[in-house]
Amino acid sequence: MDLVNLTPHAVVLYERGACEEVGGRLVLKNKSARGFVSIPSSGLSRVRLGEEDHGAIKIGKRFVPLTKMEYGEPVGLPEKRENTMFIVSAITATAAAKSGRETDDLLIPAGVVRDERGIVIGCTKFAVL
Repeated sequence: MDLVNLTPHAVVLYERGACEEVGGRLVLKNKSARGFVSIPSSGLSRVRLGEEDHGAIKIGKRFVPLTKMEYGEPVGLPEKRENTMFIVSAITATAAAKSGRETDDLLIPAGVVRDERGIVIGCTKFAVL
């Protein structure tokens, strides 16, 4: 099985046992622990985004514009390939499904692992739609 990472960063997989839950988040038990695989980014798939003026809200003495966002079709998402799974964001997978594309070849990073500052450093599993 080939894995193609279409996110803008490497996807690092950690064993679930190397993590502990702290404040509802997964963090590494040992800060020096390393993931068992790192899948480098090899492209980028995004979602078309439409914006529409939606008025403004007043914050203090100023008005801040509001925009209504509409997620469109995925961009840069290849057609299905035999023996290939594509790693994409949840938004990209959802947009693909909404546009009618089959999603059984799309993997979404899940079981997100964060460092002590709360920054995402990897995941423990993948999700599918």
